[in-house]
Amino acid sequence: MKPPGKKGSESIWISFKARLPPNITIDWKITKSVVDLSFWPSSSQKPVPVLDLTELGAFADKAGNTVLIRIAVSSPPVKWADVTDSQIHEALTAATSLLRFYQTTPTAFAGSAVTSTK
Repeated sequence: MKPPGKKGSESIWISFKARLPPNITIDWKITKSVVDLSFWPSSSQKPVPVLDLTELGAFADKAGNTVLIRIAVSSPPVKWADVTDSQIHEALTAATSLLRFYQTTPTAFAGSAVTSTK
């Protein structure tokens, strides 16, 4: 097995399990105060260019070659492990919104067809 590569500085992430294709993930990047729907370079789909994300309260971004749909959340406390219940709820709500957007908006993604998992 290949050893893991170096992580970015302060990469404190929680990955949410969801019915998503390989190499598409939802991650709460706690110290960066965002929840991301991430499309890795090897993913079979990517968001279409000029995607309107205002209703979702999100914005498009990129980290290296990974394409992101990102929702900003509250900043964590100085010790990130001391996040509050309301901050956890906020991140879970953002993750749910991103998953729902992915599942119900197939025209927003180029590549193989998105299948609904309602």
